[in-house]
Amino acid sequence: MSEEIKETKAASETITETVHEPIAEAPRGRYVRRNRDDNDSSPRPERGERGERGERGERGEREPGGYKSKTAKKKICRFCAENIPVDYRNTRMLKSFITERAKIVPGRISGTCATHQRELTTAIKRARQLALISYTSGHKF
Repeated sequence: MSEEIKETKAASETITETVHEPIAEAPRGRYVRRNRDDNDSSPRPERGERGERGERGERGEREPGGYKSKTAKKKICRFCAENIPVDYRNTRMLKSFITERAKIVPGRISGTCATHQRELTTAIKRARQLALISYTSGHKF
């Protein structure tokens, strides 16, 4: 029995020796990343240098946040402001809310509130039914 134990110990020592052997270097991929020191002849300046473009003060300062502020003018509902009723017979007013292709302009573009936009769409549809406004751009009055 002692011989069997010695054999297993010897076998385990050889296994541990093979496990702790250094592994060969893995093959590199197609694209190899090189250090900057490997290629000293690069035209790119170091991080701290600005190159030909000059310092930031010469080029102009940026605003905080990096973008210019764009403040859009708030759209006001024309029907609420002027207290005009939405009427299907007023075709001149309705045509200002229809595109060249005879599509109804959405409220976020025209600036009308939700209640007047609903009234406006029903008025445009009524005017189309009565042939006061054309359904498509092909029909001219």
